[in-house]
Amino acid sequence: MKSDERKYLLKETIATGGMATIYKGVQISLNREVVIKKLHPHLSQDANFVKRFKREAAILGKLKHENIVSIIDFYEKDEDKFIILEYIKGKSLKSVIKEKKNIPFEYTLFILREVLKGLSYIHSQQILHRDLKPDNIMLSDDGTVKITDFGLAFGKELINVTNPGTYIGTPAYFPPEQLAGREITLASDIFSLGVTVIEMITGTNPFEGKDQFETINNILYFKKIDFDYDPDNIPSIFIDIVNSMLNRDPSKRPSSADELLEKIEKFKIGISKEQLREFIFSENTVEVSSKPIIKVKLKKRSRYRDTAIFITLLLLFISIIFYQFYYFSKNQKIETIYLKEEQAEKFELYVFTDPKEIQITINDSIVILTPQKISLEKGVYRISSLNPDYEKIDTTVELNKNDSIFLKMEKKVEKIDYGFLSVNVIPWANLYIDEKFIDRTPLSKSIKLEVGKHIITLKHPNRKEYFKEIFIEKDKVLKMDVELEKAYGYLRIVVRPWGKVYIDDYYIGTTPIGDSIKLLIGPHKIKIENPSFDPIEDEIYINEEELSKKIYSF
Repeated sequence: MKSDERKYLLKETIATGGMATIYKGVQISLNREVVIKKLHPHLSQDANFVKRFKREAAILGKLKHENIVSIIDFYEKDEDKFIILEYIKGKSLKSVIKEKKNIPFEYTLFILREVLKGLSYIHSQQILHRDLKPDNIMLSDDGTVKITDFGLAFGKELINVTNPGTYIGTPAYFPPEQLAGREITLASDIFSLGVTVIEMITGTNPFEGKDQFETINNILYFKKIDFDYDPDNIPSIFIDIVNSMLNRDPSKRPSSADELLEKIEKFKIGISKEQLREFIFSENTVEVSSKPIIKVKLKKRSRYRDTAIFITLLLLFISIIFYQFYYFSKNQKIETIYLKEEQAEKFELYVFTDPKEIQITINDSIVILTPQKISLEKGVYRISSLNPDYEKIDTTVELNKNDSIFLKMEKKVEKIDYGFLSVNVIPWANLYIDEKFIDRTPLSKSIKLEVGKHIITLKHPNRKEYFKEIFIEKDKVLKMDVELEKAYGYLRIVVRPWGKVYIDDYYIGTTPIGDSIKLLIGPHKIKIENPSFDPIEDEIYINEEELSKKIYSF
């Protein structure tokens, strides 16, 4: 939308991410502090990133809850795009964890409950956050807990937009199904929140490795998490709840935040917002031990040093690989597998593509995201691309030394389905579709639109604005008959010494006119005549349910 160049003022940079820069700013009209999220200029030319940025604003526009950051505006100026958010004076949960080392159980329980209130509302709107982590939870200076950053959020109908194996966000908090490219559900947000709960109590993320791929492996291959805790400080039933949140099988986790919130609210929570605020912002109010009252350990396959056992396991491993190869050949099903170091001679293969972040399979069993360097044994490997947005590439490479392969991806020509929209408006209107002006009714023909959801806006200078979301079906005509609702305001006129009043060329009366004049909203032309003087002409604008006063003197 168009807007005044001085509508918002950027003051200072708060943070810079992969998609946008976050500023602290001022909304000039109300002189209040706001957060301004500006899409990086180079991404403003990328339709996919612009669509994702607008989707974030649209999702936030639907969400109104105490525990969710509020959107104020979506603002475009020239090629730049901004999301304007409420400014939360406080700290992120991540920074509080760093400062306090770990958070006492009672405060963890309070924060978890407040987050679940917001997440329960999000899930009730059939929206997945997809990036829950301590960085995206804010604790305000009045003790309110708010969920932020909906840059990766989707409605449930769009959960497969991101290609399987394409990791956008912070993998250390992703559930196994998201990393493996399987369907994500509301239970996926529960897993991410479970990791956050552990980080609150212990001060560390149990899955975090020395690099991203060790972290991903930890999540993909862990069996369970062992808890070493003092039952006098943490109830065993709470440990059971956290274990259920981190179950590898999504169907065995709480199915939604609402189900989990019901369990958490059964605990007696003796912490108030005021006490949380004191804990966060006062250094000496609450004594926090530098040692957490709970320890967690990933339970993974044991490593044996005994030679006989090692040989047995190696043979078993080779058998499993053979079975997997047979299974993949037969079923053509791709799993994400990360190689572990072995004693056989290996070479490094560097796979890179144009563009980057393309999902590649090696021998239909290993999945990587380019650019990527991978260690492989000597041999011939089949390299295939997976991304559905690009033409598929199948090639082979013989690896007998450190080598590289470059793949130039060709964009698929997408087939777009269309339907049609026919609009009849009484009396008439300027038609906008998805905020873009199309034409003034009556229309000479139906409008061709892509299949899917669209926002229809009808504007008339003397009628209430009409707004509706529609869905266009393939090869079908959607007919809309709309009669715009009338809206009125009032005008009181004083003329000195006196005059005959005409509004829009219609005679109203001769002053003094005792009653207010009821008029349709919008612009009107006024003409006042007195035979002793030149006529007075004016233009006024009437707002709905407002009284305008005009004084004219000859």
